[in-house]
Amino acid sequence: MIIATPHFAHETIAVRAFKNGLHVLCDKPSGVYSRQARLIEEAADDSGKVFSMVFNQRTLPIYIRLKELVESGKYGSLKRVNWVVTDWYRPEQYYKSSSWHATWDKDGGGVLLNQCPHNLDLLQWICGNPVRVQGFCHEGRFHDKEVEDDVTAYMEWEY
Repeated sequence: MIIATPHFAHETIAVRAFKNGLHVLCDKPSGVYSRQARLIEEAADDSGKVFSMVFNQRTLPIYIRLKELVESGKYGSLKRVNWVVTDWYRPEQYYKSSSWHATWDKDGGGVLLNQCPHNLDLLQWICGNPVRVQGFCHEGRFHDKEVEDDVTAYMEWEY
């Protein structure tokens, strides 16, 4: 089963799918709250079925090629990465299009839970996992919303 519904429905649908003997491919996030993600994992384990999350950006040719280049070592090892994403900025209309967008209780957060997972996934997929992370979030900086709409992370890798 493929789940691509508002975030707050992911847990209910996934658990029901596992009870009906189905594998589940779910759009991110697995839940609004960490408890929901744990319940999905437990249901998957109990059912013996596969649970996976969608990270569709990995299928784009540019990122596949970038990963190949990094892994090949053709240009040496990575020393520094500057990953800036500004083209995923959502206008106010996006937030007004649904009452669940950019809320803590229905969406689970803002940019960190919606746009950033794709870029964070690409960053770790291509560069590996950082050993230290420091983050900065601003709630309602660019929109009249209760959740974070501006995020910066500083990460360090072993070298």
